[in-house]
Amino acid sequence: MTIQVSIPNPGCKHCADSLGFDFTFAFQPIVNVEDLRVFAHEALVRGKDGQGAGWVLAQVTDANRYRFDQECRIRAINLAAKLGLATHLSINFMPNAVYQPEHCIRTTLEASRQVGFDIHKLIFEVLENEEVADPTKLKEIFAYYQTQG
Repeated sequence: MTIQVSIPNPGCKHCADSLGFDFTFAFQPIVNVEDLRVFAHEALVRGKDGQGAGWVLAQVTDANRYRFDQECRIRAINLAAKLGLATHLSINFMPNAVYQPEHCIRTTLEASRQVGFDIHKLIFEVLENEEVADPTKLKEIFAYYQTQG
């Protein structure tokens, strides 16, 4: 399935960098063990030709890290909306790729609005295999995101 992605100009020069590779997502259900219902789906990055997350993440460089992080959020939201997922959507983000939280969250929220995905159903999850370079900045990012709902 091909998705046309339009990234609003977030005002961040880093997000204009080219990726140089293509990817999509698989959605893994997150089940509430108390009632055995699917509470959310986690967006898991995959290559367009069936490659796993490791292959995709190996394509991420310092030159395209910011663009990739933004592109992931937008594509995950667009695909979830296209598939009609009504659950919460868990989106990983790279903590060292959030250059300006206000621009990154604005781009994510705008993508949700464009496709009609309820922003209150978004869950942000820190990519677990990336070392956090600045824990204080990560706390500031979460605090800012929390103020945005």
